[in-house]
Amino acid sequence: MIGNIQYSLKNYSKANDYFNLALKIINELKNENDYNSLKGYLYNNIGKIYQKQKHHQKAIKTFQKALLLDDFKKSGIPIYCYLNNNLNYSKLKLGNKSVVNKFEETLKIGDSIGSIPIQITSKHYLGEYYLQQKDTIQAIKYLIDAQQLAHKNNIFEDELLILQLLAKANITKEAFYNQRYIHLSDSLQDVERISRDKYARIEYETDQVTEEKKIVEK
Repeated sequence: MIGNIQYSLKNYSKANDYFNLALKIINELKNENDYNSLKGYLYNNIGKIYQKQKHHQKAIKTFQKALLLDDFKKSGIPIYCYLNNNLNYSKLKLGNKSVVNKFEETLKIGDSIGSIPIQITSKHYLGEYYLQQKDTIQAIKYLIDAQQLAHKNNIFEDELLILQLLAKANITKEAFYNQRYIHLSDSLQDVERISRDKYARIEYETDQVTEEKKIVEK
């Protein structure tokens, strides 16, 4: 959870540190039933950090390592979908055009299990794929669906990325989508600022308590 918080605050180095600490702890749980899933989710988070840093080859290796842990298509459908989408998104970023079938496969699974995050991500990636292929009709269709789902379910970080793509895909409404992006971005920055202030205060107060404890011990 601390790693996820750092990731959302764009502290990718710190997030990576916490995810790797969690990986070390997970190795003590090898006899637990959800061992592979826990490890798979952590590899997925680490891979997403590489994506944010545009290290797509490293991201691909990390997602592939996670998929080798288990047959998640049978044992853990959600983690399979996350890894499948992210793996093929990095491939798309490196110019692989054959990934469209993988995104469609994951979207079908997301629809069948009623997973909103999987549906949003799959439609987002399909929209980006078709935008790259200059098929703006298909791109707009998937991106609007993804944006509406993200907005309705308060998944605003995804919505920001999708709004940027919609501005590129639909030139006639470019100003409208840019305006929505700016408004949402400003709102999220206010929330992020509050989160950073809270986090800094917790760190400061923790340091104070530690110092007081040392004085008492002396």
